[in-house]
Amino acid sequence: MNKIHFRVEEQINFMRRLSFLLGANIPILKGLNMISGNTSNVRGNRQKRYRIQIQKIIQKLEQGKSLGRILEEEKILNPMALCLIQAGEESGNLVNSLESAATELEKRKEAKQNIINSLLYPAIIFFLSIGMTTFLVGFVFPKVLPLLSSFGSKLPLPTRILLESNHLIKSYGILAALVLILSVLILRWSWSRSNKLRYYFQKNILKLPLIRTYVIDRQLVSLSHYLELFLKNNFSLSFSLRLMARNIQNLFIKETYELTWAEIEKGRELHQAFKDSKFAYPFLFLEMVEIAEKSGQLPEIFSRLGNHYSKQFDSKLKKMTSIIEPAMMIFTGIIVTLVALSIVLPIYNLTSSINR
Repeated sequence: MNKIHFRVEEQINFMRRLSFLLGANIPILKGLNMISGNTSNVRGNRQKRYRIQIQKIIQKLEQGKSLGRILEEEKILNPMALCLIQAGEESGNLVNSLESAATELEKRKEAKQNIINSLLYPAIIFFLSIGMTTFLVGFVFPKVLPLLSSFGSKLPLPTRILLESNHLIKSYGILAALVLILSVLILRWSWSRSNKLRYYFQKNILKLPLIRTYVIDRQLVSLSHYLELFLKNNFSLSFSLRLMARNIQNLFIKETYELTWAEIEKGRELHQAFKDSKFAYPFLFLEMVEIAEKSGQLPEIFSRLGNHYSKQFDSKLKKMTSIIEPAMMIFTGIIVTLVALSIVLPIYNLTSSINR
């Protein structure tokens, strides 16, 4: 009941504070007690549950469990942050791993915030337009319509479209809303319980051209950064891929990592295993990995690849948001124009006929 999943800000603060305390040679149990005693960075009624969760971690540490295993059992951290922490524990470099995990989460948070900021203004305009349209169609238009219809003149096309839409909403609106809500609930229930459904969706969404390029770039950034960190800490490729596969939520990507790991165990080179993978690695990525393997510079090349695909992802994201904003404005303009014409045109036709 008291178990909580830490929010992104809480995860970042937790890992950064623990990294600082361990870096100052404070024992981990004392450090966690200090974090539990100061929850000013946790909002409102979550403070008590946050402290209870930290105390639970302390109790399990006293029982002899490792921090990485406890965090995996409690499911309170981002899976890939957990992956870095487990790797840091194995290598004896937990301080740097905690800091790296916090930095990675911070980057993801900033990227998400940039998307929200880019879409905020057009979203506000969109919902204001929907609200105005609903008011006009639901309250103003039905009161004007009987007056216009009483003159017997044929209504303009935009007015007839709006009239039919109003009729459909009144007749089937509640039923459609109930069906939509029920469908969402069933889909959420199925998603949480069916690995086959999740795997099918996560695999086939990569076939959509627009989404495919963003998912691939984002995955290459994560893969490159994590492999760079693991290899610099002298982990084997097979261990690194196994650790990543264990902590990733995307079932399709998880399968590709497991298959790549199995191929590495058989003695194949990394670029060959990547090439035969179900995941469509770009030619540049495969070529650079092959060069790195031959030159013995895998960590350095993965660092460059991570930076390259991170910049490429950010660039594509900016282009996407620059397209979405005017598209939403145009869509909003069309809705407002249709509603305005639906009301204005009948009045104009009526006044014109009277003047004649």
